[in-house]
Amino acid sequence: GECNWIPTEPNEGNFETPCEKITASNTVAREFISKPKASTRKTEITATLSTDSEEKGFSYGVDSSGNEQVTGVKIGVGGNAVDVEVTNPSFTIIGVAHTHTPSVYNVPSVGDLYNMYKARSENPNFNFYHTFAEGGNDYVFTIVDLAKFNVFDSNFPKAMYLDGAKWKDGTSIGNDFKYIKDQQIKSGKTDDEAFDMAMAFVLKKYGTGIAMSKKDASGNYEPFFVKEQAVPFVTSTGTIFVKIYTKTTDCNY
Repeated sequence: GECNWIPTEPNEGNFETPCEKITASNTVAREFISKPKASTRKTEITATLSTDSEEKGFSYGVDSSGNEQVTGVKIGVGGNAVDVEVTNPSFTIIGVAHTHTPSVYNVPSVGDLYNMYKARSENPNFNFYHTFAEGGNDYVFTIVDLAKFNVFDSNFPKAMYLDGAKWKDGTSIGNDFKYIKDQQIKSGKTDDEAFDMAMAFVLKKYGTGIAMSKKDASGNYEPFFVKEQAVPFVTSTGTIFVKIYTKTTDCNY
């Protein structure tokens, strides 16, 4: 049934650190995507995910009485990203959820990241962007530092830094992303695992104001943090330091 629940604003509350905001935001994201209507829509858009050739998505939020509401399912066209609603005349949208087809990465894309900035510019209540993919992969982007979020899009404009659905080669972010992703693959990680590491690192380093979390076996969204270390290597000409990247549970956002 309905729950008369008004969403909190974890990104604008009295939280001392982005780490606290991540925890609060992930709790709200989990609660909302688990509610009856959103859960039903999630089942609908993921039912045929393994054979889908088009992305599917929906939006969720609350009406003026605080009752959960969702939109209908939208479907992408021609292999393009699904265009989900970020505003609705009948209720306040606070998040969207969409799928990635088997032909792309099972993780959130750079295009998804920039979609968050566009959504927030059209709707100041927008906070959550979910990605569902094969293998039960379930991610959420959350806004955890509004001050940084509000300037990232102008500091790193989409036209200069986005190439299709990936970071543009030769840019500062593109170079860092490629370096980390390639290093992770050489160390034995899968493409998706390497993508995760690289994305989580650049989200923090470049001040996106967004955190990435992945749902664990218990159904909780666990934030993805990456630690950068300069490791010394002795060569014939002296000691050099190489940056390596490892996943950590310590919040370093």
